[in-house]
Amino acid sequence: MAAVATLLGLLLVVTFIANFLTTIVPNQMSVNDLNHTVAVENEIGRLSSLLAAAGGSGGPGQQFVQPVTLGSDSVAPWTQPDSSSVGSGRIGANASLSFGLLGASVFTPPLGSSQGGPALPGGCSFTSAANVGVACTLALSQLTFNFSGNAKAFTVTSIIATGLYALNYSTNHSTISISATLGAKVDLGIYGSNDTVTLSVLGGSSINVTVVGNHDYLNLGSTGTANVVVWSDGRSDSLYESSAAAGKMLVVSYGNSDSITANATAAMTYTAFVTGFNSTNAASIYCPYDNVSKTEGLFGTGATATYAAYFNNTAYTGVAASAPWTIHYQAVALTPCPFFARQPIALKTSTAAGSGITVSMRNTYAPSGQVAYDAGAVVFAQYGSYPVIVDAPSLSLTVLGGIGGNVTAASIWLPFFSNLVGSVSGSGTETLNLRLVQTSAYLLSSSNNTTFSINPNVPVQLVINTPYAYAWAAWLTNHLSFAGLWTCLPAPICTGPYIPGATLGQVSITIPATNLDLLYVGTSVFSVALS
Repeated sequence: MAAVATLLGLLLVVTFIANFLTTIVPNQMSVNDLNHTVAVENEIGRLSSLLAAAGGSGGPGQQFVQPVTLGSDSVAPWTQPDSSSVGSGRIGANASLSFGLLGASVFTPPLGSSQGGPALPGGCSFTSAANVGVACTLALSQLTFNFSGNAKAFTVTSIIATGLYALNYSTNHSTISISATLGAKVDLGIYGSNDTVTLSVLGGSSINVTVVGNHDYLNLGSTGTANVVVWSDGRSDSLYESSAAAGKMLVVSYGNSDSITANATAAMTYTAFVTGFNSTNAASIYCPYDNVSKTEGLFGTGATATYAAYFNNTAYTGVAASAPWTIHYQAVALTPCPFFARQPIALKTSTAAGSGITVSMRNTYAPSGQVAYDAGAVVFAQYGSYPVIVDAPSLSLTVLGGIGGNVTAASIWLPFFSNLVGSVSGSGTETLNLRLVQTSAYLLSSSNNTTFSINPNVPVQLVINTPYAYAWAAWLTNHLSFAGLWTCLPAPICTGPYIPGATLGQVSITIPATNLDLLYVGTSVFSVALS
């Protein structure tokens, strides 16, 4: 009986051990592996929060330490914990960001055009080898030509019929002489400085002149009954008219130290709009500027004519005006000055080694998987399953009018790593040592009148090359503010399960800046080392 009892006891022990090894150990180890996955997600999630906080307020040189548990718990002394490895993200995975700013104000007047134009009509010919003169002897309907070159003597003569004469001059330190008779219409553009322009347009139907430059002298001669419009942009420009009959003359002047002299012999009507403007000062992006309009001079004769000048500012003193002119002052709202604009600036994130850290778990009792820090998001992925973002990236949009409405605010922060590190495997605890190398941040408003503002013509473009494209696509789908603003390619990577080593997917987010009132863009570069 004792022998039988011994055998039964041994059988019970063997049965217990077998049950422990085949049932209890796998079940408990499966739970341990799952708990290990959750622990790593929490650790990488804490790392994500640390880096995002540092990027928002930290200064270069700050250091951060984050332990990462590589092994799961074992069930018994003779059972080995499942191990993991930690290292840089997938080679080639990265993120990039580009957007446009409007920087300092710059004055960019038109420079005119290079010499040339349509073939000269019949009856017209060039009068010099340099093509600076044109002489016409027959009836014309239109003469169009661009003249260019500095320190030249340009002439257009013997135009004896009605028609349109569209002539542009891109020149400095030159003399320009134009004669026309009868009912000619003259459209003249002068782009340059220190030029002397003389017109003789007897009985012309209309004269339109644009002068962009400094120290230019325009002599209209005798304009008769023609309607004259002169638009002047520059400093120290002078307009002179020797005589006029019953026509009208309108002068719009942007500049300082300019002069207008008009002499009427009959019931002529003169109107001048004078706006203070200083193209050498970037603050003059808005007109009128300061008190510079008081430097303008208004002169002329002819008591039977109407002379009216409107200074687009308050009643500044110091304006030089002879008796025929009646001066009106009017306070007007600031408006953009001609040819002043903010300097467009295109910005892109600097090239860095990558944007990710990956922990690969080699589970025996649960499916193996990865917890990755990918472009600011924490992702969990398993082979053959669909990856998912467990901690969201630092991306947000404000959209008015519902899905697909105008994007009025955007906030983007991206982490980068300046170096790649090797992989460390084991079942202990590895430590990630990180240091903030550099950080940049822009908080911009479309109405900001300081150094920078949002360029409404350049969209904000975020491109993420990632092995977890499906996770990003699913996250963007669930965040309706991004509806219609993103794409993902290629389709198999963006819609299928995770396959390690497969082609990277590219997620592109394009945020229109047309209605963007507020934009925060932050980027941070960290160095990383394993201890």
